Amino acid sequence: MRPLSVLLLLFALPAQALTLLTEDFPPLSYSPDGGETVVGISVDLLREALARTETPATIALMPWRNAYKRALDDANTCVFSASRTPEREPLFKWIGPLSDGKWVLFARADDRVAPRSWDDVRALGEHGGILLNYDSSAIRRLNTLGGLRLDPTGRTVEQNLRKLQSGKGRFFFYIRHGGEAEIRRLKLEREIRVVEPALDHQDFFLLLGRHVAPEQRDALQEALRAFAASGQLQALQKQWSMQ
Repeated sequence: MRPLSVLLLLFALPAQALTLLTEDFPPLSYSPDGGETVVGISVDLLREALARTETPATIALMPWRNAYKRALDDANTCVFSASRTPEREPLFKWIGPLSDGKWVLFARADDRVAPRSWDDVRALGEHGGILLNYDSSAIRRLNTLGGLRLDPTGRTVEQNLRKLQSGKGRFFFYIRHGGEAEIRRLKLEREIRVVEPALDHQDFFLLLGRHVAPEQRDALQEALRAFAASGQLQALQKQWSMQ
C-alpha cells in the first residue's frame, strides 16, 4: 500500500486514541515545571506526527521502568524514546527513529585520558572504571564486550556526573546529547568533558503496542518521514541544538 493511501485510509477511520509515556531524558523529553507539561525534541516530533494523522493522544512523564511496564500491560499505551534491544524487538511495533543516539564516555576536564576504542579502555585496567545508570540499556552491551569495569549503581544522570566529578569513576557512559544537556543544567561545563569519538550508536524510537492497527502504525511512520523530507526536522534539530 502506498504511503498516501495509508494516510487516506486512516483519515477515513477514527484513529485509535493513544497514551504516550516517556521519561525525564533531556533534550528528548523532560518537564520544566514538575510534570505539568512535557517538552523536548522527541515530544515535538511526535506531536507533529499525531497532528498530521489526527491521532488523539496524551503525553505524560514517569520513571522509565513504570512507563515501560504500562506499555506492556495497557492496550493503548506507548513509550518513548527507546533504543532497540533483542528483548524488546518482538514486543512492539517500532516507529522512528525519533533521534540518533551517539553514546560517548564523559571524563573530568582535568583528566586528559583519551581512549579511542573499548580496547583502549580495557588497557586502563582498574583505572578505567565506567559509571552507568542502573537501568541503562548499555549495561548488557558492555557486559557482552567483556573486560570492562562497570559501576551501574547510579540512579540518575546527575548522580553519576557528581560521582565522576568527585573521582568515584574514571568515565560515565551515556547518550551524548542527554549528558551534555545535564552538564549544562548543572553548570559543569568546566568540570566534565566529552571523550571523542563516540563508542556506540543506537537510534531512539516510539514503541507502539502490537495491537495498534497496521494502518495507524504506517500512517504515523509516514508522517515522520514526510516531516523529515520537508526540511522541518532539520529546523527542529537546530532549535534543540542537536546539529
